[in-house]
Amino acid sequence: MDCGLRGALLPDAERCVDPFHVVSWATEILDKVRHKAWSEAYQASKKAPKRGRGRPTKGKVVNSEEKQAKAMKNLRYVLLKNPEHLSDNQRAQLQFLMEANPGLYRAYLLKEGLRLALKAGPEEIADALHKWMAWAQRYRIPAFRELRLKIKRHFSAIVAVAKHGLSNARVEATNNKIKLIIRTAYGFRNTRSLIAMVMLSSSSVQPRLPGR
Repeated sequence: MDCGLRGALLPDAERCVDPFHVVSWATEILDKVRHKAWSEAYQASKKAPKRGRGRPTKGKVVNSEEKQAKAMKNLRYVLLKNPEHLSDNQRAQLQFLMEANPGLYRAYLLKEGLRLALKAGPEEIADALHKWMAWAQRYRIPAFRELRLKIKRHFSAIVAVAKHGLSNARVEATNNKIKLIIRTAYGFRNTRSLIAMVMLSSSSVQPRLPGR
């Protein structure tokens, strides 16, 4: 809807941007930064001298570039996962990242910092976002500096969500459930069958299947 028309028809309406989408902006950027870091490490591993056959002699450093490239490739889900849900092995991977690629680790911290800032209450969220934007400016990661400007443009709409206590979480959860149902069923013959399955899965009805 055009902003002028919206203002005329709904003079008291306030635009809101759900935190879920704001965090998704950051996760997409983080994954691009990770992919770039992996690509650079992979190219470096190709140029590094190859070791001979057999086990490396004691104390000899194995191709560290190749090790780093493999680590970057396997970090995608670790970086996108919330820290409280990480396993011990995944925490060890983050520790390795902090030492091997500080730039990518800073990008991870920015993503997490934004996620936590968006959890602030209606009285604190504006200050939390201002602090995050100053942080993003200092870290000088181009993609996150662009995100900072994007958040600045949508600042009022992002803060409005906390003020009104709104969320798209239920809608997003339903969308994910529908996608899972379609994927599990390998498609449906018609729309009515899909709607019936979605409504059945979303209800409290649990019919007993034959033989189970």
